[in-house]
Amino acid sequence: MQKKDLWIDKYDGKTYEELFNEGIELVEKNDCSVRAFSLCTDLPYSFCFNVLKANGRKDGRGLASAIILDVIQEFCEVKPLNIDTVKQQLKVNRVLPYHFLKYRKYFDAPIYLVFSNGHVFVVKDGLPYDWVRDYNIKVKRIYEIRKHDSYNG
Repeated sequence: MQKKDLWIDKYDGKTYEELFNEGIELVEKNDCSVRAFSLCTDLPYSFCFNVLKANGRKDGRGLASAIILDVIQEFCEVKPLNIDTVKQQLKVNRVLPYHFLKYRKYFDAPIYLVFSNGHVFVVKDGLPYDWVRDYNIKVKRIYEIRKHDSYNG
């Protein structure tokens, strides 16, 4: 992936580029689950990397969405959205990454965890924090993320 492909935006002092570079420093590939976990919780990439590794993630490999969700639920409240309802609200046949920005008024939670086939990314305040922004990748599942009241991450 080239740097020009990244959509670089700041959120809480952390950019997607910074997370991407941390993955490069660890010679890491297929680390979308690590970046998504870090962005959902505002925890350091290295911490999220180690937590997911302890939960079965192999270096350079992806991780099952069920495991990603279980781990994130330890830090955040996770509420699934019905994808068919979302499509009806947006009046679209399929949900694409750019829809989060285009139809921002429908997505009022501060954070969404989004799954497509073999990929996961985060949307914060309508902005997809990932390389998928300009691609027609079909969104399969969407989860609203809210930090637990007791969590200070």
